[in-house]
Amino acid sequence: MTKGIFSCDPFKYFNSEKLYNLIGGRILELKSAVDDLREGKSFEGIKNSMYVKIEENFREAKLLKGDKYYETGKRAIRALLDSKEVGRIAFEEFFNNRDESNEVLKKNVFAYHPEKNTVTFQFRSVECYVRDNARKASQQSNITIDDDARARIGEKRSRFLALNNLILAEICIDQNN
Repeated sequence: MTKGIFSCDPFKYFNSEKLYNLIGGRILELKSAVDDLREGKSFEGIKNSMYVKIEENFREAKLLKGDKYYETGKRAIRALLDSKEVGRIAFEEFFNNRDESNEVLKKNVFAYHPEKNTVTFQFRSVECYVRDNARKASQQSNITIDDDARARIGEKRSRFLALNNLILAEICIDQNN
């Protein structure tokens, strides 16, 4: 049998919940992270590599401290942390004009969803990067997740972990046969 992206050995040393919390359900990123684990890279090493790429996206979007869109970006990010998504018009209103908001949208920090006309973080890892940096920057940060969002996250995490356990059990059974 050809091994899938999951195998028994890496998960002996790895907390799959941490990986899911960082990456979410993005299969290609999950596969890449598992490959890194197989090569001996730690969870913290994987997270740091992802954060370096995300920081570069922030740099290109001019959202870092001292950059052109730092202050407006902070307001947009705060709104997304509070509500997970904002309407496209509300997102545009954070900026001086539509061209500025479009410029920032192109840099893989935020994602536009035309079917709902909303903007979210591009990836869950972007949200994790923001939250981790907010915690580091200020112990007084009052970033909270509302109860509905917490319930949705818990439900998705439970589905992921159940699927993960099924896959691992099938692989272990196949390897023993």
